[in-house]
Amino acid sequence: MGSRRSSYLALVFAIVAFAWTEVGESSTPMLSAGELPVNIVSDCYSEEVCDVNQSYIIHWLNKTATGNLFLVIPSSCDDASGCGAWLVEKCRQHTLTLLTLDGMYRLNKSTNAYPDVEVKKEVSDTEIEYSRFSWQSGEYTKIVSKEVYRVDGVECGTEDECHATALKAINDQRMGQAVKILETVHNVSWI
Repeated sequence: MGSRRSSYLALVFAIVAFAWTEVGESSTPMLSAGELPVNIVSDCYSEEVCDVNQSYIIHWLNKTATGNLFLVIPSSCDDASGCGAWLVEKCRQHTLTLLTLDGMYRLNKSTNAYPDVEVKKEVSDTEIEYSRFSWQSGEYTKIVSKEVYRVDGVECGTEDECHATALKAINDQRMGQAVKILETVHNVSWI
């Protein structure tokens, strides 16, 4: 009787596993470098980094209504701040780049198959751009973008926030900090 029950459970499990995956698809979806969109394999960040035989680290993220979502990172990338990455969807007929991640990024779980994405991009030594992308109407849309300033390695915020910080520094008799903020953010020169 126990043997029959375990055989029955094994058969049920096999049927469920087969129904869960489509014909020709494994339970852990795969994406090979040969299936990557042209914009990824032809993308080159600089002459020194460009490598014809570039390989990629590919992470499966989620099953979507039309396929599977992957995060693609160049294998030569040892620091997320200096590398690009891509969110790629592999469908039956094609593979699409949904979003190029330029800078440091964080994927946040969402209620749908596509995670919200936060990107921090170093624009210059003193400027940083924070962006947030969300899946809306079949594509990633930038829903928030904020430029902040960094003075002496510390973020002081937007232009208005930095100005308020400089005024507070003046009121608190911290003239050196105020001058650095005004010079960096507002390009005000002091003699």
